[in-house]
Amino acid sequence: MRYMIAGMLAVATVFVASPLRADSTYCSDPERERTLGRATVSLPDDNIERLRTDLRKIAKAIDMSSWSVVAKEGDGTVTSYDIGLQSPEVSVSIETYWAPNMRHADILVKRTCITDALEPWEGYWTDFLREIQASGYSLEFKSHQ
Repeated sequence: MRYMIAGMLAVATVFVASPLRADSTYCSDPERERTLGRATVSLPDDNIERLRTDLRKIAKAIDMSSWSVVAKEGDGTVTSYDIGLQSPEVSVSIETYWAPNMRHADILVKRTCITDALEPWEGYWTDFLREIQASGYSLEFKSHQ
C-alpha cells in the first residue's frame, strides 16, 4: 500500500510539473495543415455567445466536437473569441474567429497538422454550412486562399 501511494504521488508530480498548455498544440505534420474553404457569417448583433451556443449544437448534429478560446485583457475585457469544431479523427477543423463590435465572424475549414486518419472534409463543410444557415445565419463565401 505504501508503495502504491508513493507511485501515485510520483505520477501526480509528473503531471503537475509538466501541465498541458491550452495555447500550445502538438503538430505532428506541419506540411499537412492548410485552409480548404472560407466563409463569413453575419451576426444579428455582436453577441458571440449566441453563435457559440449554436455552433455547439451544430457540432453535435454533424458528429464533431467543439471548443472555444476567449482572449481577455487584464480587466476582463474580451479581445477575441475563437470557436472551433473538430472531426472525430482530428483531421478536419472548422474554426470561427470573432472580435468585439464585429457584426460578422470569419470561418475557415482546415486540414489539421495532426498525423491521424485522413477524413474527407467536404461532407463536414457541407453539413456545417447547411446547419448554420438552418439556424438563421447568412453566409458570404470567400475564395479558398
